[in-house]
Amino acid sequence: MQKILIRSTVITTIMLLIWIGLNQILGGNIWQGMTLSKSALTVEYCEFSNPDLFFHQPMNTYSNLVYFFFGVLICQIAWWDYKSRNFQNLLANFPLLSALMGVCFIYLSFGSTFFHASLTWAGQRMDMNGYTVLRSHW
Repeated sequence: MQKILIRSTVITTIMLLIWIGLNQILGGNIWQGMTLSKSALTVEYCEFSNPDLFFHQPMNTYSNLVYFFFGVLICQIAWWDYKSRNFQNLLANFPLLSALMGVCFIYLSFGSTFFHASLTWAGQRMDMNGYTVLRSHW
């Protein structure tokens, strides 16, 4: 189990470094031409927008790494359950359910990242789709 935690941490750290790099290299003008979300025009989501940055709302964007971490962790547990055929509990009997949950967490991470980075309508749709799928599986 410790290997799974370490691997999840390493993969998440790599993703963090990629996001930091993207935020440093790319500017906020990359989102020009995309339709702004109506909610982004009136709501600040606890963080003021900085349209000059690639991530318009950096802290809201980086906070999605938590979903990414747990998504990777859950997918690894699902893979371990599948390989070991560990049928000690109901969830281990159906590792694809764990895999689906992990993939939903990762999708939510990318969708919410896209939204808080761009504040666009398409980003909001991805963010809300990921949230809706996760909520329906709980």
